[in-house]
Amino acid sequence: MSPLNYLPLLCCLGNALASLTYPAQDESSPILQDRSIDKCVDFKIMALGASVTWGTHSTTGNGYRGPLEKLILAGGNNVAFTGTRNNGHMADNAVEAYPGYLISEVQAKSNSSGSYDYQPNVVIIHLGTNDCNLHFDTDNAPTRMVNLVQNLTAAIPDVVVIVSSLIPNLVADVETCILSVNSGFKTEMATLANSGVKVLYADMHSAVPTSDINPVDGTHPNDDGYQKMANVWYKSLRNAAKLLSAPNAEGKTGFVQPQSKVPACAGAVSTSGSSSSTVSPSAAASSTDIKLLNCGSESKCSTMVSPSGVSSDTSTQIFSKYRYECAV
Repeated sequence: MSPLNYLPLLCCLGNALASLTYPAQDESSPILQDRSIDKCVDFKIMALGASVTWGTHSTTGNGYRGPLEKLILAGGNNVAFTGTRNNGHMADNAVEAYPGYLISEVQAKSNSSGSYDYQPNVVIIHLGTNDCNLHFDTDNAPTRMVNLVQNLTAAIPDVVVIVSSLIPNLVADVETCILSVNSGFKTEMATLANSGVKVLYADMHSAVPTSDINPVDGTHPNDDGYQKMANVWYKSLRNAAKLLSAPNAEGKTGFVQPQSKVPACAGAVSTSGSSSSTVSPSAAASSTDIKLLNCGSESKCSTMVSPSGVSSDTSTQIFSKYRYECAV
């Protein structure tokens, strides 16, 4: 079995977060409420779009992908980006972005490039600014986005697609177009979601202020703007938690492993002494006498496996020695 299928013992602590209170979720809306991401979820993400997705005018070329990767890793999940192109200083810099292209052109390129063969479990899309820049049949831009989403979901089983609104533009007539297109995107994505398509709409426009847009071209974010975009994408991934499926094993890049799988909010149960006590993650990370926190009947990490060279002892379940297979 691939090492990607093994997560550290505390990965099932995500289930313990079920006791937290979240706002009521409107299942009929593609704009879902924020919730935690199970630590057993791996992300294989294709960032699809044009120059903003490419990372134009970011100092590293990473655009929003760099800060998004950091957010996902900090949350304790594995992540890999997929795509047929590469841009940016980050090691995992795969992307499916075509600067200057229209929605229909990006769909055609991503179809012919073989990007769908990588079978990501999430596709994030910021696309359509060039349709407004070039005044290309803008009334039908939302319909073209629907076609793109339907093409993706037909080609990639169980994929979750997140379509964002377009970020602000400093050119007045382009911004007017963007506001109209964003409204259409929101309406059409809601219709698709209500029909059973795994699609979400992310409000990117309100998250990126005009002060974070490059004043020379009026279109691309600066680094602060890209960070804000990453924040929106990450919140959207949390919103999509219930829709996510495990990624297909096929892919261009390997998963980037989080430095630690012990979430900041996690506790563990000490086996020392006659009574149990909760210990901090830092203590758990260095201890050899820590049992798994009882996740109850809903534990997603119920099957213990031992790394190479370590014998299994199901009665002890020592944190520092054993890893668990996520039963998802």
